[in-house]
Amino acid sequence: MKFPRPLILFTLTSLTLIACSAEPQPTTSPTTESLNQSPPIIASTATQSQTLNTTNKQTAEKQHFIDVTKPDDSRSPYVPLTSQQQADLQKLATKHAQRDITHANLQLHPFGKRASSARIYDQLLLNRYHIRNSHVVSPTETNITYAAAYNKVMRDHIKHLFGPTVFKDTHKEATTLDLIAKTDRIIENNITPMPTKAKQLLQQFIKKQAEQDLTKNHYEYRLIGQPRANEEQFERIMRDKYDTKVIRLAGCRVTNAIHIAADDYNAIMLPALEKVYGKTFLNDAWLQADALSILENTKHSE
Repeated sequence: MKFPRPLILFTLTSLTLIACSAEPQPTTSPTTESLNQSPPIIASTATQSQTLNTTNKQTAEKQHFIDVTKPDDSRSPYVPLTSQQQADLQKLATKHAQRDITHANLQLHPFGKRASSARIYDQLLLNRYHIRNSHVVSPTETNITYAAAYNKVMRDHIKHLFGPTVFKDTHKEATTLDLIAKTDRIIENNITPMPTKAKQLLQQFIKKQAEQDLTKNHYEYRLIGQPRANEEQFERIMRDKYDTKVIRLAGCRVTNAIHIAADDYNAIMLPALEKVYGKTFLNDAWLQADALSILENTKHSE
């Protein structure tokens, strides 16, 4: 069957009009809004560095003293500190040390191998100078970097307070007391005679100590037995007038080892002091201490 021609033309025209009037499909190109919503995949190097430094500072701020006195698991597996991280830790440690100095909180963070006299050394520092030793438990690079910077500031301040030889003198005294304790442990409750070998070793050690002190012009006098009432004045007179440091090794309980440590040392030191200050200098110091004690007590009573 054939349609009339006019109808065919109308149909084609209608199709053409429909095709021409159809709206174009939207493209899939990204819009400005979608770009703004998408986060950047790669941050700039400056941003990464700034973020890392901020994280390091926050981590270091959290560490303070707890970090150096407890095991550190924060840097496992091990990654070496960068120069910037070391500088940040040192700056932080210096800040903490200065803050503790302001609050009269004297403490140190020793690290490394401990000597057998370390416990006695710590006790002497605490009892005599109110200095607390908080040993570094985990010697990681972070802890050691922090502790070294902290100790440098604190040690300089302590030397300024108590003298430049405060640590050497305390260490020597701790070593002596440690050897005395070891020798006394050999003797059962100080009843049996001291073994000859132990006695000889102690005497050699004390003799060497005294001779080394004389070589360094370091004068020392050792006290044992019942403390005297004017002992504080005696120590001041010996220090100020005779340039001699007085060390008390023991009080009422004096063992054979303590006797050797005091008597053998003084036997070498006193003749050298008598050559400088005269044979009666020690007796004179005690008499001056008596007079000074009476004078000070009289002033207090008034």
